[in-house]
Amino acid sequence: MLPKHIINTFLQKELNNWDWIKELPKSELEKEIKELFPTLPIKNPLFQHQLVCFLIGHYNNSFLYFVDMGLGKTAIILAILAYKKQERKFKKALILVPYEVSMEGWEREVNKHSYLSILKLTGKTSKEKLEQLQNCKEDLVVVPYPSFTSMFSNKEGRKWRPNIILIREVLSIFDTLVLDESHSVKSSTSLIFSILEKVSKMCKYRYGLTGTPFGRDAQDFWAQFYLIDRGETLGDSIFVFREAFFNAKMNRWRGVDYTLNSKLENRLHEKMKNKSIRYSEEEVNDLPEKTNIKITLDLSDDAKTYYNKVLQDALDIGGNVEKIGNTFYVMRCITSGYLCCNNPIGEKEHIVFSFNPKIFYLQEFMLTSAAEKVVIYYEYTYSGDLICEKLNELKILHVRLYSGTKDKQQTIKEFLDNPKCKVLVVNSKSGALGLNLQDVCKYQIFYESPVSPIIRKQAEKRCHRTGQKHHVFIYDLVVKKSIDEKILFYLAQGEDLFQKLLKDSKLLL
Repeated sequence: MLPKHIINTFLQKELNNWDWIKELPKSELEKEIKELFPTLPIKNPLFQHQLVCFLIGHYNNSFLYFVDMGLGKTAIILAILAYKKQERKFKKALILVPYEVSMEGWEREVNKHSYLSILKLTGKTSKEKLEQLQNCKEDLVVVPYPSFTSMFSNKEGRKWRPNIILIREVLSIFDTLVLDESHSVKSSTSLIFSILEKVSKMCKYRYGLTGTPFGRDAQDFWAQFYLIDRGETLGDSIFVFREAFFNAKMNRWRGVDYTLNSKLENRLHEKMKNKSIRYSEEEVNDLPEKTNIKITLDLSDDAKTYYNKVLQDALDIGGNVEKIGNTFYVMRCITSGYLCCNNPIGEKEHIVFSFNPKIFYLQEFMLTSAAEKVVIYYEYTYSGDLICEKLNELKILHVRLYSGTKDKQQTIKEFLDNPKCKVLVVNSKSGALGLNLQDVCKYQIFYESPVSPIIRKQAEKRCHRTGQKHHVFIYDLVVKKSIDEKILFYLAQGEDLFQKLLKDSKLLL
């Protein structure tokens, strides 16, 4: 328990609030920016919300942009850095991204919006990547969090720790740190946080970008803010932050669970406005139109028989987590046209039903929109196999992005740059982040939808984002009176059906 006067001092600290800039009329905003910056070294004009964020970045050397997916976070940072380079105020920027495919997205955005140069760290080993870093001449260096962690850590005894000497030797060339999808560094006890804590201390300019600042735990804010503002907003210790805003309760394992004090929630959000700004999709008026279309389909008779049998068996599941997960999986497989089971010698095999309505619809769609590029999302590996098998049968050139894809960057490049490549078949977990498809694609089809509202929104934002010039159409292939409909129902409410099933298995029925 910390002394009360420490907590009071922390809570009473006077901080800024940058929300007032959001209220400026566009004409006044543009006038102020023109006076401050007669010329901006960027290729494309910024939207109003981007101008607001750019202006704030000019006044702040450290800031967090909590901007919804698809609203052009990358363009904001590029405008800030391009101006700083023009004014000779920065040397190099280190940009951390979640995935390898994200590097490809950054390269395209850099070339599209700015005159800055960029290096993607693509070496096969940490040694190769370090050599690239030490010899780089580019303005920006982009690297995935996992690669960065392995490059700048070493094992001491049984634990992995930051390689402080290497960090100081190699990363001293950077004066700017950008954390893309900053929620990736939500834990203050993680190795990546420990490494970045050393790096952020060395950098004069620090920016964070995310559309999902935290998941279920508001404690996730602290690590993100600390890496950006070094404790100015939420304190220089997570213990002070917890004491100020959370209720502590002992759990059954003699540990402590922290829950946000609902009475102080508004106060916390006001405090955060010192070094962050939030933009939701609803606040932005210049996005392209989007239409969600639900395609209702009927199962074949043999598939219905299996589905009804699974429903009957689900009556006796109760609270058994393993059985809930297995039943959920089997239901989804049936609605996607197959069963997964073990053959007599114990090997996994798939039984395909006599008719698959989802595959049939895909076939009809592709034959009638052959000139258009399409993104098809799926959840399960065999579903992706069935989709690709049908596309091969139809002789439609396509690429597939999933955990087994060897060269993810080349796969994305093929879809974006080859006019003959019409379809990107992508697992939603592999392609919900880091893909910018608005320049080439306006059609998205969910063969299977993710159950997580966050992943679903991220997937939709691959096409429905700033820069898209066309009306976007999003199709959900849904089997009538099945688990498919339940998933969409709860997604519409911002809820994850599977998480709800763990509390009440009767929702399967």
